[in-house]
Amino acid sequence: MKIIFTLALLLHFSVSYSQWTKVQQLPSTDIASLYHKDNILYAGGKNVIYFSKNKGLTWDSTSIIPNLFLVTSIIVYKNELYAAAPNKGVFKSPDGGITWQDISAGLFPDVSDFCEFGGDLYAATLGNSIYILDRFNHSRWLPFSNGLSNLSLVETAIAGNSNALIASTNNNGLYDYLPANSLSWEERFLLPQVSVNEGAYDIITAHDTLFFAGHTGRYYMSTDNGLTWNLFGNRLVTAATSIVNAREALISSTHFFIGGSFKTAFFYIKKDSLQDPFINFSVVPDHFTYNIDILGDKLWDASNKGLFYMSLSELPGISSADDSLVSAALPVQFILFNV
Repeated sequence: MKIIFTLALLLHFSVSYSQWTKVQQLPSTDIASLYHKDNILYAGGKNVIYFSKNKGLTWDSTSIIPNLFLVTSIIVYKNELYAAAPNKGVFKSPDGGITWQDISAGLFPDVSDFCEFGGDLYAATLGNSIYILDRFNHSRWLPFSNGLSNLSLVETAIAGNSNALIASTNNNGLYDYLPANSLSWEERFLLPQVSVNEGAYDIITAHDTLFFAGHTGRYYMSTDNGLTWNLFGNRLVTAATSIVNAREALISSTHFFIGGSFKTAFFYIKKDSLQDPFINFSVVPDHFTYNIDILGDKLWDASNKGLFYMSLSELPGISSADDSLVSAALPVQFILFNV
């Protein structure tokens, strides 16, 4: 019933481009990934990565990346820029995108996500579990799937905090848990009640708290380094979800089909009210959001129509992207709320 109620509400929301501003310097085509480090924002396009060193005011681009039709994953590791695309492997640039090196040797080509954890770089793949970059040769990948069964071959996202690395599988409510300094993964279930359709669209960290956006539209959080998970918020209709952490709230984009067309809806939920439903603040028609990020007090939307942004001040009570002052774990009184 809660799904039907959510759909009914969305039918009455006013469609809104008004809050969003298009980045005119970038093309009105697919921007499939976002990543930021320090004050540099990276946006993955077709065969190229766009970057801004002034929080999105002006933009430049790398040189063309050979064979990468659409850059879907980006990370900066040890001052080198890494880019991946489905079926095209991974490329690395030691000079900020001027030159590129194919470092796909030994790595299953479908990389879904990168994560730096414990000083190492990990790659989740869609068909061959997890890889780790060779510590002594940054042009070679090594399999890192000790303890994982065939149920964990398809890894859709990977994230970690200071104590554990978490990778998500595609279904069965299964995820993979790696404690710091361990060489072996443990396969675990999100909840005791196994859902065969549950996987992850996205996993992020907010200090030592982990947030997990599921395929079924449910949202989970863990305050004990991924050992246990609890539901929060309400279930949303979605065919694709991206989540991002602001100081006062968690923000989510969901893609769904309703009223004869595809739409992307944007929601937020306050961190001090995780027992409440998500609040919708924008619905955009004929729009697919690949990824969202926050930098410079702006919410960034990488989509099939290009790159957009809106000020966080548009959202009531959400004014800052800086959450360096937030405590390491969210208030424990919310972990018992199951929706």
